Amino acid sequence: VWYEVHTGSLLKRAAPQTTTLGVHLLDVPTYAVGGSVVPRRPLFSSTGEVAVSPGLAGEAYAAVEWTLYPGAAAGSGSMYEDDGETYAYLRDDSATSTLVFAMGGGTSPTLDVNITVAVSAGGAAALPRTRTHSLRLPNTPPPTRVLFNGAPLGKSRFGGPASWHYDGDDVAVVVTLPPSRTTDPARVVATFEPHPPAGLEGLKGLLAASRRAKAALNLRRMAPGEHSSHLDPLGAPLAYVASAPDLLASAAGSPAFAATVAKARLRYAAAAKEIGNLAANVTKDADKLRAMYASEILEAARAGIAPQQVQVERVRARTGRPSWVTA
Repeated sequence: VWYEVHTGSLLKRAAPQTTTLGVHLLDVPTYAVGGSVVPRRPLFSSTGEVAVSPGLAGEAYAAVEWTLYPGAAAGSGSMYEDDGETYAYLRDDSATSTLVFAMGGGTSPTLDVNITVAVSAGGAAALPRTRTHSLRLPNTPPPTRVLFNGAPLGKSRFGGPASWHYDGDDVAVVVTLPPSRTTDPARVVATFEPHPPAGLEGLKGLLAASRRAKAALNLRRMAPGEHSSHLDPLGAPLAYVASAPDLLASAAGSPAFAATVAKARLRYAAAAKEIGNLAANVTKDADKLRAMYASEILEAARAGIAPQQVQVERVRARTGRPSWVTA
């Protein structure tokens, strides 16, 4: 099982094979093996401040974010560190942080995460005194309870130390631990509803497509219901889905979350149909091109393909050359 990072879809492959996929130019096609764990150094801290100095190899990591990719019930990952400047690593002066997770089923599905740090005799010099760990869980519903070393962590709308929040754009739970001594072990236990809401897989790609289609139409104030939703018979479905990441983040942890996921998918289908009709009926050349582009974005994301080149024959007839819209 592979997790498609730019869409949030899971690709199941029984054997090695070559697959040709179309990808939007704004996306970087990246795939992670289900159950893999990838650590990274966040650009911004949990309080929104710049957390790194790009290019400075000797700067210790004061914060680390671990992404646990879906598709497997267990997995692990590790991060090697040395001082980044000297040859001390040849004496094995280094440190390795390891994260191991396991997802248990039953009436209350539970995610158990353990982080440990192995430090050699001289490896402590490569580490900061304290460190803030965070966990990113794509395609995961909001938890009902999160414990860090036995102590509960509450929900925060916008995140921060010692809390969890929902990243609606990434359709992911983010758990940020309180700063602690770097060499101390950490354990996180998250409990979830026994029947998680359906529809999270692939939702990330639909939300991104909605924002792009809406942005394209907004340049000519063409998005249906954008300024007066009551004037749109369908209730401005494109505007709703484009704003769904904020709605998901706000509804996380409440019964409204599952309803928001279901509504976003239904409204996406309505938006794709509405923008398709708009593209078919608008007559002004510049508006038609833009509407066709927005329609292609929505249809392509729903079908799992890249937007294709769109040729407007009426423009060809008038100018003698084809006019193209390419995603």
